[in-house]
Amino acid sequence: MRKLGLGVCAAIIAACFLSVSVNIGAAKAAEPIKIGFVSIFSGRVAMLGEEGSKGAILAAEQINAKGGVLGRNIEVITRDSGGKIEEAVRIARDFVVRDKVDFIMDGSSSRESFAVKEVSRDLKKLTMISFVVTCILASNPALKVRYVALQIGH
Repeated sequence: MRKLGLGVCAAIIAACFLSVSVNIGAAKAAEPIKIGFVSIFSGRVAMLGEEGSKGAILAAEQINAKGGVLGRNIEVITRDSGGKIEEAVRIARDFVVRDKVDFIMDGSSSRESFAVKEVSRDLKKLTMISFVVTCILASNPALKVRYVALQIGH
C-alpha cells in the first residue's frame, strides 16, 4: 500500500503540473485542479478503486496542505464504473463535459482503461492510467494518445 500511495502521489504531482502548465490563466488561478477518478468501487475487485482513490485523495490532501499546485488546490472526484466498460466511458465523458475536470485518472481493469483512453483521446484530455497490465496500452506508439501510464509492482 505504501508503494502504491507514493507512486500515485508522484504521478498526481507530475500530472497536475502538466495540467496547470497547459491550462493556467488568471481566471483559473483560484479554481481547484479537478481530477476525475473512474474505477471499480463495487463488487469483488472493489479494492482497485478503493486503494487507488485513497492514494489520490491522500496525495491531494498533502499537496493542498502545502498550498496546492501554483496556488490551486486539488479536488479528486471519484465515480464507480461497476466494472462495466460502458459505464466507465459514460463517467469519463461526464467528468470532462459536466464536471470540467482538468484530467482523468483511471484505476480500473485493462478493458476499461482501453475504453477510457479512447474517450480521453477524443476529448483531448490528459489521462493517467494507474492499474494497467496490458502492455499495448502503455507501449504502442501508433496509438498517439496523451496519457501517462504508471505501472506499479513487477
